Amino acid sequence: MRRIIAVGLAVLSLTGCGPSEQGVVMTAESGVRKQLKDPDSARFQGSYFMLKDEDPSGYKRGNVCGVVSAKNSFGGYGSPIRFVAMASYSKNTEDVYRPILEEPAESKNPSTGFSAFETVYWNPNCLQK
Repeated sequence: MRRIIAVGLAVLSLTGCGPSEQGVVMTAESGVRKQLKDPDSARFQGSYFMLKDEDPSGYKRGNVCGVVSAKNSFGGYGSPIRFVAMASYSKNTEDVYRPILEEPAESKNPSTGFSAFETVYWNPNCLQK
């Protein structure tokens, strides 16, 4: 019941609003859910929009980054995994591209100490410079 109320409040808070940072974050989280074995069990931690650039008209481009935990095939919660989704929005439009999820078993490169996910997606798109 609490979950239904929370979702209802989130929807009401966006009613009548154009695309926003909060909107692209919610859209990205929805895309992450679609890729999970148990979408209803998803627990998001600290999802945020990382602005890359903005043009004079207000069109903002960046990435939605975050961490999600969800139930696995055995019915228990697995380790939290990170995700990155390219996103953009302006006064009238919102675009969020398919989120990329970290593979928990992916090994780190011994020479850099980073996994491919960190090197290609997380570090350049989600960390403050």
